[in-house]
This record gives sequence, C-alpha cells and structure tokens, in this order.
Amino acid sequence: MKRNLSPSVKKQLATLVCTAHETALRSALSELARHFESWQRGEIDSFKMADCIHEFHQGPSQAIYKRFTYHRNDDLPMLAASAIATSLIDEKDVPAEVLPHVKPWLEFHRRGL
Repeated sequence: MKRNLSPSVKKQLATLVCTAHETALRSALSELARHFESWQRGEIDSFKMADCIHEFHQGPSQAIYKRFTYHRNDDLPMLAASAIATSLIDEKDVPAEVLPHVKPWLEFHRRGL
C-alpha cells in the first residue's frame, strides 16, 4: 500500500499521528497521576511510588512510544488508520486530502478487529 505522499499530506498525517500519540500518552499518564495522588495523600510510600514510575516507564510508556514512532513517511497512513480504528482520533477529523491514503489501512484494521 505504498503511495507517494505530498509534503502537505505528510505534514497532516504526522499531525494526526502526533495527536493520537498525545492522546494515548495522556490516558496512560492519568493512571500514573492517580498513583501520585495516592502517594501525596500518604496512602502509598515512596518506594511503591518509585515502583509505579518504573512500571509505567517499562510498560505503557515504551509501548506507546514504539506504537507511534516511525522511521519512514510511508508508515504514517498505517499509524493514522490504527489510531482511528482504536478511537484515538476521529475519522471525521481526517482531512479530505489525507483520507484516500488512510482508507486502505483503515479497511485492513476494520476487517481485522
């Protein structure tokens, strides 16, 4: 599903992927924030808090980073489609110019989900 992407489409896709990355990271960090709140209230000690931070870094943080890091612009449509399929971004927020590049991957995700 390789297609030539114009600079405008690349930029818009990169923005969509960045938005999805931020959304996924914000969600994962909100769980870590609850641990910080427990720590601040004295419900968990500093050792447990340090463990929570370590677990976050080794687990969700790395998984999210790997999911949204790309090395080729050709990966952008696939990443954007994945973000749509998992409700991190709304398909209606995808610019019309970009949609034809995302559609084949989105159909792939929808068949597989």
